[in-house]
Amino acid sequence: MSLENTNFLFVLSQDENIMNAVKASNVVTIFKNIIFIEEELYTNELIKSVIQPASYGGSIISVEKIKNFLEQMKIKEYLKNIPEENCYILTVENSLEVIGEENKEPCEIVCVHIYNRGNIYHSIGLPAKFPEKYVEKIKSSAKPISIKNTQENSENTNKEIFIGFDKSIKSIILENEDSEDWNNEWVKQFNEFTKHDQYVFVINQLHYVDILKNNTSNIYEILSNPTYKNMLKVSIIQKLNKIKDLNIDYVVGVESSGFCVGILVADTLNVPFVPIRRSGYLSGDTYSTVVDRGSMFDNIEISKLAIKNNSNVLIVDDFINTGNTINSSLKLIKNFEPQSINLFIIRQSATSTTKFTELYENLHILF
Repeated sequence: MSLENTNFLFVLSQDENIMNAVKASNVVTIFKNIIFIEEELYTNELIKSVIQPASYGGSIISVEKIKNFLEQMKIKEYLKNIPEENCYILTVENSLEVIGEENKEPCEIVCVHIYNRGNIYHSIGLPAKFPEKYVEKIKSSAKPISIKNTQENSENTNKEIFIGFDKSIKSIILENEDSEDWNNEWVKQFNEFTKHDQYVFVINQLHYVDILKNNTSNIYEILSNPTYKNMLKVSIIQKLNKIKDLNIDYVVGVESSGFCVGILVADTLNVPFVPIRRSGYLSGDTYSTVVDRGSMFDNIEISKLAIKNNSNVLIVDDFINTGNTINSSLKLIKNFEPQSINLFIIRQSATSTTKFTELYENLHILF
């Protein structure tokens, strides 16, 4: 089997909760080859010693696991046939944190990291709070672990950085199971924290936009790669879910790049896709207008039967440069007396300095 166009996701855990969460998350819609790695693989003593990451420890341990995994795979030559761009690595860590400004509360937070081509992207979950007395208990019964900061040009260079304990906070709490605390609501919430739903939630929060921005230059490059295309689809879902009360009835795309993106968005929203085409390609009666493309003028049109009046319409395109295509599209759509018009653009042209989000009230840009 050729591995040149095959993407692999290595999950650095065989914890049952994490494995089940990965299988239930949107990761399976992106990666067809998911491999769970045994923790016995690690040779790094730091990774073995930190049972409970804390503060910066969640990210530090994740990075160390990724580096150690890559080193071991290189030694064993497991990855020699997999191009670097096709190798993705995912880690999940539960890290102790302190939240709040005045009344600081201790909590545990799920941290998820994904690695590709030397870059690491992350997301974090909701805090699972617990009483401060357990912080004192873990400090008195577990060994704190620190490492030397080797980062250059930092005021803390060569200073010790605390990254965690050799014992988990959950084990500390379990040691006090006879306590009256076990009848309290926080315990139920804390126990739910490391279970299936929380892990799925955090994994689904990974923002694949950054991976796409770093690894691709145009929409056609994204769409021609199955993994990138699925990342784009997930990113679109994440973006649209943050926009309240859209209730889109139709997605409209302008020829020709708008077709590529528009069909993907319409499929994501499960609504009809309506094309705006150059004049002469649509049958029946149409509304038409002119779009200034800079070096030329195009006549574009839309079928008069395409959209019902009083609908919610989403106009989609791959990028925005001058705004001329958007203006002409808006002119056409207003013929249908829509209830609302939203604009969804994948990216703004790198050569444009216009603040389009200030010009268009309902403009949403993905990149």
